[in-house]
Amino acid sequence: MGLPARARCPRVGVRRAEGAIELRFTGPGCEARIDVDLALLGPQADAEEAELRLLVRLRELGYAVTRLPPEE
Repeated sequence: MGLPARARCPRVGVRRAEGAIELRFTGPGCEARIDVDLALLGPQADAEEAELRLLVRLRELGYAVTRLPPEE
């Protein structure tokens, strides 16, 4: 599965949730959500570090990135 096209979904919000990192892509006529299971990163993975790396990488790919507040 790939990321939504930047031209269609130029904005993405990222946050850690229970057992996952949520990516919420938005744009004109676009609303897509991708959940990345933290278990895929291995048992020793640091969830906050993974979230921050993802924020940086998405920005490098040209998305307008924001960090969303934690899930309540």
